[in-house]
Amino acid sequence: MRVLSAAILLQASALTAFAATAEQWRSRSIYQIVTDRFAMPNATLPDCDPEARHYCGGGWQGIINKLDYIQGMGFDAIWISPVVENTVNRTSEGDAYHGYWTNNFYGVNENFGSTYDLKGLSSALHAREMYLMLDVNVNNMASNSSVANVSWLYPFMNQSNFHQRCTINDPSDQKQVEQCWLGDAVVPLPDLNTENSTIADMLYTWVSDLVNTYNVDGLRVDKAKNIRKDFWPGFTKSAGVFTMGEVNSTDISYAAPYTTVLDSILDYPQYYVLRDAFASKKGNLSALVHAAQSSQALYHSGAFSSGTFLENHDMPRLQSLTKDQALVQNAIAWIFAGDGIPIIYYGQEQGLSGAGDPSNREPLWPTAYNTNKPLVSLISSLNTARKAAGFTSTSFHENQMKMVQESPSTLAVLKAPLLTLLSNGGNTSTPSWKVADTGYAGNTTLVDVLTCDEIMTDGDGNVETSTEGGMPRVRRLATLCFGCALH
Repeated sequence: MRVLSAAILLQASALTAFAATAEQWRSRSIYQIVTDRFAMPNATLPDCDPEARHYCGGGWQGIINKLDYIQGMGFDAIWISPVVENTVNRTSEGDAYHGYWTNNFYGVNENFGSTYDLKGLSSALHAREMYLMLDVNVNNMASNSSVANVSWLYPFMNQSNFHQRCTINDPSDQKQVEQCWLGDAVVPLPDLNTENSTIADMLYTWVSDLVNTYNVDGLRVDKAKNIRKDFWPGFTKSAGVFTMGEVNSTDISYAAPYTTVLDSILDYPQYYVLRDAFASKKGNLSALVHAAQSSQALYHSGAFSSGTFLENHDMPRLQSLTKDQALVQNAIAWIFAGDGIPIIYYGQEQGLSGAGDPSNREPLWPTAYNTNKPLVSLISSLNTARKAAGFTSTSFHENQMKMVQESPSTLAVLKAPLLTLLSNGGNTSTPSWKVADTGYAGNTTLVDVLTCDEIMTDGDGNVETSTEGGMPRVRRLATLCFGCALH
């Protein structure tokens, strides 16, 4: 395995950020990392109990050491935990290992490494033509005591920089959502007064500095719905890179307006129905279809730049809900079948099964980064198929997915030149599909990129096929299937 130190990488030829646009991000797939839990910077493999909520030792050099592993699955972008300096006090709720308890916007979290290490990670990624996405939180900071002392929160060290303390008692009251505090009595999270133009301008300056200092290519924006919408255009302009906001809601009509003030959002409305569609054999595929079509209609640029995901650090892993590998594989295939940017949460490929926070933030090193796991192979093949489709069809990432066949337990998704066949009958089922309006010519050979199994269209280009064990299939023209099932 190729292992490069930050020092060597920084001595290499000067590399700058790609300053990638939303359109350029559309062709990427993202591997999300909880920095403290992904990889150690050295050969030590410490015990790590996620329930304790303590630092376990993962860092930026550890990520550099494992870039072969990430890139080997076909990913060309990573999203890492917030990098700024956090509170150092251990509380009854644990440490700030997640990176969201900011106390100094202009420092870095030295538990993850030095500024030199972070610049080294950026350079290592760019040397591989991969993108770096940082998680950022500008909604609030974190107090070092239950009395909410803000005097040490740099550069916002005065109480006047924050909203008056209040609690979100009514989540439907948007003013409360935007101006009241998150956190609790143990770790209060003072809410920055972003209505104040001076505070807003300071944050705009900070994000510009952050992006330029570390050659960042994109930002995942934490708690986007907790800040007034008219703050975000200035923030995105100052960042100068792609922004993807967290708007955790089941209501697409609530989430959609944020796509007009940020480049995109994480598609939470779709996530909830995707999870439920494949968490059991009783899942509702029609609800999933409706969610996808709604995002196409309501999101500012369609669903093309939205983040499509099945797991993350806030949500239970799918395998905490089902152990049926057919359901799991169909759910993952959906992520790559649609219009959004696919996001895979670290450890998903290894079959980790932690439920909610903190159980879903397991250390990855006990898996030994095994590349022979079935889901590693699946994800690698799906990444290969998506990239090949984009290479052979310049309009692939701008063509909307179409549902060309739907039944209570099966679904066919066409995003030419790929035809993805899904089911939620589980691993004892034998699903079948009859698909018209495929766009394929008659009597044409189609290959499954997951198994290299071949079928023929009929004289009208229609597809009729089935599969054993409820597994998904991703079909494309055999003449274009370079790289199929190489993994």
